[in-house]
Amino acid sequence: MGTADVLNSNPLPSLLTMSMFGLLLSGRLVDTGFRQVDATHLVIDVPDATSAHHVVVFLTGQQPFPDGMGGAVYFAWPGQQVSQDGS
Repeated sequence: MGTADVLNSNPLPSLLTMSMFGLLLSGRLVDTGFRQVDATHLVIDVPDATSAHHVVVFLTGQQPFPDGMGGAVYFAWPGQQVSQDGS
């Protein structure tokens, strides 16, 4: 199982909902099951990640992206640490 990690430069507002982002993997239904793990990170588990050939992370439009914030998407395998510089 892999994990997609969405990083933001500023703390996320507490009213952030999991449905702000969606994850689409080829041949699968959209998943909006992101969970906030700290003030600047959301994660989602990706079952059978090795079979995914195309991955799309997108804003669902349910909530606007907060002003003054930036975002990035990083991928990691279980137990792997992801830093904000991408290493």
